[in-house]
Amino acid sequence: MKNRFWTVDILGLAFAEVIVWASLFYSFPATLIEWHVHFGWSISNISISLSIALVVSGVGGIFSGRVIDLGFARSLMTISSVIGGLFLLAIPLVTEIWQFHLIWSLLGVAMSGCLYQPCFSFLIKKYGTDARRGIILITLVAGLAGTFCFPASNFIINNYDWETSMYFFGLLTMLGATPLFWISVNNNRDQSQIIENVTNQSTVNVLRPVLSSPVFWGITLAFGLLALNHIMITSHILPLIQSRGISPSEAVIAASFIGVAQVIGRLGLSILGGRVSVNSISVICFVVVSISSLCFLAITQSQIFLGISIILQGIAWGILGVVKPLIIADILGRNNIGIISASSDMFYRFGYALAPASAGFISSASGYTGVLYVTFSCALLGAIIMLPLIRISKKALMT
Repeated sequence: MKNRFWTVDILGLAFAEVIVWASLFYSFPATLIEWHVHFGWSISNISISLSIALVVSGVGGIFSGRVIDLGFARSLMTISSVIGGLFLLAIPLVTEIWQFHLIWSLLGVAMSGCLYQPCFSFLIKKYGTDARRGIILITLVAGLAGTFCFPASNFIINNYDWETSMYFFGLLTMLGATPLFWISVNNNRDQSQIIENVTNQSTVNVLRPVLSSPVFWGITLAFGLLALNHIMITSHILPLIQSRGISPSEAVIAASFIGVAQVIGRLGLSILGGRVSVNSISVICFVVVSISSLCFLAITQSQIFLGISIILQGIAWGILGVVKPLIIADILGRNNIGIISASSDMFYRFGYALAPASAGFISSASGYTGVLYVTFSCALLGAIIMLPLIRISKKALMT
């Protein structure tokens, strides 16, 4: 069991997640400018499509979770990757903006069935506490999805065209991720159904006191602001960097290193182990992300701030992506953590969904300088909200 767990399940899922994140998410910011030039649509209008996809993904995640509970994770993730690949292949066929929005809404369905949330839910359902190491390894590998996507997309676009880039990522998803999901995901229906039955009996009683807690809403709001910050930046990363006076080729290289920085952050976290509390780390990371936005603003003064901003943004986001469920457990408690964690993702998902379109509208009104002021404010406000919550949790532990 353990040998298969590490050699097939985890490694297969890790590389499958690299492919689907690169294709279904990062291909959007990597091709954003090309769509703007080719179709003549505004960046803000194009960005609405990713927001729609992320809203659909968030809603669809509820359905995906139930499918996994019933023991059909393999079917869910393989079918989702096929659907994702097919609709990526359809993007070059669009001629109207509504068709573009429609295709990305359908890609949101695919996202809900094969990105991190269903992947991690499957591992936790099947392996319990043993899944933690696997999740860390998967995030380490899949954190390189942007590092793979941006150069690959840039190379294909420069040597062929953006349509060929879409064909490449569509086929890669269908022919690469799909068989990896099929090999790596093995259903365990009996145990999943038992977990589902227990959870259904206590859901209402568990959520009532949690939803009435200001601590819960504080955590939810703080991580929603974090999602706004990061996705506003990453979904517009190429035009944002170019707006600071950086050439397109240099912007692609810089954007590629966000994934590398995420991996560095997660490796650093594993080295630290339990020597520093995850709550303290979270506040530090919120502050670091806010400083990153200031460094993006300062790129016009010196290009050295480009590297600093990319490193800070990537490292902090990489760490927060791993410790977020641990923070929720530490502050809200570990009993019924699955229900509580899913509920606390409410604003986080909304932040993901609203960020691309929000960044598009703000950039149209006040340029990317305005976007960076907003991302700075979001991260700083998140840090301000998190600080008293951590103190509350420490007092609760002492009493």
